[in-house]
Amino acid sequence: QRARAPAGVGPAGGDVLRVLRLPASSSSGAGVDVAVSAGSAAGPTPKESAVAEPPCPEVPRTAREAVAAAPPPCPESPPAANHVEIRARSVSTRRRGRNPGGASRKRSISRQPRAPPARSWWARFCELRRFRAPGAGLLRVSLSRMRLRDADLQSLAAALDLLLADLRAELGGDGRADAGAGLPLRLTLELDLSENEFGDAGPICLLQWLIAHLRDVRCRVIRLARNSVGDATLEWLAEVVRLQQSAFQEIHLSQNRATSCGAAALLLAMALHPSEAYPWLDRTGCFVPAGVSLDRNRISDPDALVTRLRLRGGLRLCSAETYGSRARRFAAAPHVHLPGFLSSAGPGAARAAAIPVDLLDRIEGVCAGGSWSPPPVAGSLAVPAAGSRAGAAPRSLRALTVRHELFVDEESGAGLELEPVDDGLRICEILDFPGQRGLRVGDVVAAIDGRPLSIGACPGDDAQNSRFGEHFRHGARLDVLQTKRPREESRAAAPGALGSSSAPRFRCPSCCEDFDGWQPCLRHLRESGHGPGPDSGSLPEDPAAEARRWMAAC
Repeated sequence: QRARAPAGVGPAGGDVLRVLRLPASSSSGAGVDVAVSAGSAAGPTPKESAVAEPPCPEVPRTAREAVAAAPPPCPESPPAANHVEIRARSVSTRRRGRNPGGASRKRSISRQPRAPPARSWWARFCELRRFRAPGAGLLRVSLSRMRLRDADLQSLAAALDLLLADLRAELGGDGRADAGAGLPLRLTLELDLSENEFGDAGPICLLQWLIAHLRDVRCRVIRLARNSVGDATLEWLAEVVRLQQSAFQEIHLSQNRATSCGAAALLLAMALHPSEAYPWLDRTGCFVPAGVSLDRNRISDPDALVTRLRLRGGLRLCSAETYGSRARRFAAAPHVHLPGFLSSAGPGAARAAAIPVDLLDRIEGVCAGGSWSPPPVAGSLAVPAAGSRAGAAPRSLRALTVRHELFVDEESGAGLELEPVDDGLRICEILDFPGQRGLRVGDVVAAIDGRPLSIGACPGDDAQNSRFGEHFRHGARLDVLQTKRPREESRAAAPGALGSSSAPRFRCPSCCEDFDGWQPCLRHLRESGHGPGPDSGSLPEDPAAEARRWMAAC
């Protein structure tokens, strides 16, 4: 039994705890300890001495009588001086002297991630983990179940601009906002926007912000489940997937309003990625598919759509419920993991409907080398020009990542003059022989055979040139950052000069005729019969796979 004092009353830091031993009662047979806390350590008061004397025959035999026989509270003393507590024998056997004087024991606090600079209301929902490399970190934005709407994401994009400006100022070192305006950042972004009230305008605004900041930010996880996004958002997300060099590890889009058109655009962007980022390579050396959730949408016939994408686009897909499809070889791992996609459709889906003819034409065009252009932005939520933000490049100078094969002659070498920059090795000159088709002066070689050449990945003097020399060979795979230049600059360049912005993109391997686009080159190959033949012993291929092989050769 416990006789509780009023709220906030009890033994304080300097109180003295006196315990009386009462003999066993006839009913319970167990001894009882009576603990009386005194309000001061100077000595017992007259009233306390009456209670603190050794037990005598007049002391009551039961705990209830002991509480009743306690002296009444003294008006001159505080209430804490007469707090009486009954403890059983098993409780009173605890070791005394622990935590003397009520002092709290010091605990080791785990190191928490540093919060981003709080210059906006959105900073409280951001978690920033900084890495050892300067300007590198992981940024998590958690905004699920907040009843946000499309107009709120424009404010979020502005807050992310302030965050990047603050990080550049810290990277610059002197605290000014423009100190690190030209310094690159390497932020990995994880966005959680699930269970809100978004349509298409808000997510498209945020995806355009990602496109404008591909140099500093790469998105790894995006969650948009249980919203009202449609095909326009999925097509803009497919554009981000195509332009971003690294892979998305998780994309959550379940329970939305997407149809077969948006799903086809997203899956084709992963299957035909220009840098072959899917499946992505984890730290253990295994190739892992990207996790995509598209269940419970308005996709009419998921089985027919996946079959068409497998045949025409070479999509490798895993639809198992468990996430365990990893492989040591790139060709053995699937591009995406779609759990529950082939067995479920949304409430507005008609399962017996066939794939629309216009969708089939778009799929054939993309598989033949074309592009899936996202729809134009309608409304007032279009993201401002990237040039108006601090530290962002103008839209006309946006960098795109393309892949080329290095041509090396046994006697003349590659004919390239390179200089180290922050992002890799910049091409300063391209000699006429042997020539490098598709490369231009000013392009930056960001990686060779999958090995990055940036200054953060190659610390030390001349480390970038050393890594390039280690993997220098004929047919080496180059990941090149090419900059979109204004039309006036491309028109002013000398026509036909190697390395200029007006150099031809494709060349017939038989007659060496140059073409500015792939469609004229493909027409020439089919009409003249100059298309490269299949390799000996290879399996039969469909026209789309043959066109992709021809494009790689030209």
